[in-house]
Amino acid sequence: MATPLWAEPSVIADLPLTAGLSAAVLGAPVPSLLEAGDDPHTASLRPSQARALSSVDLVVRLGDGLTPWLDGPTGNLSARVLLLEAEDGAHSAEDHDHHEAEDEHRHEGDEEAHAHDHGMHAWLDPETAARWLDVIAESLIELEPAATETYHANAAEAAATIRQAAAGARARLDATPPGAILVVHDAWGPAAEAFDLQIAGAISQSDATRPGVKHLREIEARIEEGDIACLLAAPGDDRSQAQRLSETHDLPIVTLPLTGLDGAEGLGAYLALIAGIGDLSETCASR
Repeated sequence: MATPLWAEPSVIADLPLTAGLSAAVLGAPVPSLLEAGDDPHTASLRPSQARALSSVDLVVRLGDGLTPWLDGPTGNLSARVLLLEAEDGAHSAEDHDHHEAEDEHRHEGDEEAHAHDHGMHAWLDPETAARWLDVIAESLIELEPAATETYHANAAEAAATIRQAAAGARARLDATPPGAILVVHDAWGPAAEAFDLQIAGAISQSDATRPGVKHLREIEARIEEGDIACLLAAPGDDRSQAQRLSETHDLPIVTLPLTGLDGAEGLGAYLALIAGIGDLSETCASR
């Protein structure tokens, strides 16, 4: 990674994964507002975090409605706010209201809402994460044009690393395909498509809703068919039902860092997620 010879822009991100992607392009550590186990949908800022937001040059956050609690705090900042979104790559905060209005019209009905949920977790497709690196680079270049060559080089190097890691994970999964996976909440669609995983169903449609009795009975019936190999959870998931199903049916619970690994250096916050997906060939082996 190229070493900068100028005063770096100050950057903060919403989640470990966006902090890791940003750090890879910046060439320096980027702090994250949340930890991996925090619920990105319902978190709230502590006073120290609000002060941190007010003192940076760039805020990098996920769009597509994942962190709505940040809309207010970032709405009046003098800093540039970069929204990383599934369909269009990214938008400035000023463009966001327009795109949300378009999304509201576009995503009507259950099928469209399900697709929107997939967009909310778009980074689970490594190609999306790799594309975001270029978007982050362009935002940094606007703040420090003298670093154009370095930020482009860092983004290209990080994208190549992500693609190499994803190819390695796919090779492992192709060689030893995991069994059917029951997810704790319906967030893993982009990973299923990118890595050809067999998602048998979700205990909850989101991490903010509880499953109904009828749905749980349907889940139990599917497990009793015998093809479910594991339960897949994120650190912040409500595991009460997953734990019960695990104990009743002797199913392992596999935990992957959905929003990135805490404490990892740079791109490692995201690469840990890709590595964990590749490990499903062993941790979620067919029964």
